Amino acid sequence: EAVSVINSGDVVDYGHVLCKPVACDRELSRRHEELKGISIYSLITLPPVPEVHKYPESFIYTDRHWSLVTRMMKTGNKPHYCPINFFMSEQEYQHVNNDERRSYFYGAGGINKDKKTKCVAILQVAPMDDEGYCNFGISASRYKVIIDTADVLIAEVNPHVPRCRCDANGKVHLSDIDYIVEHPHELFEMPPVAPAPEDEKIAEHVVKLIDDGC
Repeated sequence: EAVSVINSGDVVDYGHVLCKPVACDRELSRRHEELKGISIYSLITLPPVPEVHKYPESFIYTDRHWSLVTRMMKTGNKPHYCPINFFMSEQEYQHVNNDERRSYFYGAGGINKDKKTKCVAILQVAPMDDEGYCNFGISASRYKVIIDTADVLIAEVNPHVPRCRCDANGKVHLSDIDYIVEHPHELFEMPPVAPAPEDEKIAEHVVKLIDDGC
């Protein structure tokens, strides 16, 4: 029901790193036969691999900073890359307003020119606290500006997302969320990897530069 608000030609932001949507991604991919020209943005894609990338005829998946997972996504067309420095990602949202962004994607895809393109944010968050706020957890950096520029906010609530200490930019109130999807799943964790000889050498150089009390 939540992802049913997404129409052909819409722009969808998946947030970034560990807190990208999982359940909503799966359900959105199931609508691939009825949707066209959906532009999906993420940043540093980690497992699980997004289901939407399997249907390039319906979803244009763009990763602003590629990970190993992004490089391995070769089903159909490869993911697109959006070259931007991370510190500029908030400015991207602040300076490119919704109307300009909609106009750009209309022109690029030629989809539904007679309809209004929506910007939909689907973000994974921690469960609501006693004051009605959902914490952005470990992916808080640019979520506030994503929410401020989105027409629709879908919150995928996961009890495994930790509540991090934050100011107003690190959480969203229940009243600002349009749809809530509860989906508990374990967050991806990097397995331990033995350091390579190059890593050991780098560490040797770095340790010489660090004194007690730094």
